[in-house]
Amino acid sequence: METQDIELLRQRLLREKKRILKGRNKLLNRPKSGYDIADKAAELSEELVLSNLSNNDARTLRQIEEAFKRIDAGNYGICESCGVEISMRRLRILPYTTHCIQCQADS
Repeated sequence: METQDIELLRQRLLREKKRILKGRNKLLNRPKSGYDIADKAAELSEELVLSNLSNNDARTLRQIEEAFKRIDAGNYGICESCGVEISMRRLRILPYTTHCIQCQADS
């Protein structure tokens, strides 16, 4: 993979990481709502949704950090299953992927 392609994808990973962290900070700093039972129920429901979003964000952040480690190690963009280079098209869409499209489809 070309150095310029790796740098482009590194920047994409950084932007995605910043987007997630900004969103998490926004959610954590939002004001708590009302005093009646309906407001409390709505807030509880919202907390459950946010918890699921937070879990997804945490997983994505871990995958992004792992992608940075692979870049530094020189094995970024190589499928962990078959060892084939992951297509640039796939990496542009999902820059933290660890599998080529074929191995992902097979799993």
